[in-house]
Amino acid sequence: MRKPSFSDDPVVAEVRAIRAAMWREAGGTVEGYLRLLDREAKTRKPASSKKPRQRTTVVSRRRAT
Repeated sequence: MRKPSFSDDPVVAEVRAIRAAMWREAGGTVEGYLRLLDREAKTRKPASSKKPRQRTTVVSRRRAT
């Protein structure tokens, strides 16, 4: 019986396929890949539509001595 390898994982194969497709779309250069990532970041919607949380102060529960 063969020891399982991370390369046998279908998730790893899917990520590699997506990365290869993005690399081809970017023209196979680092500069193109970085431009593609910048463009994708600008078109992606925010992770949450909630308003940002307000900062709260932490009150110590220790008794003042």
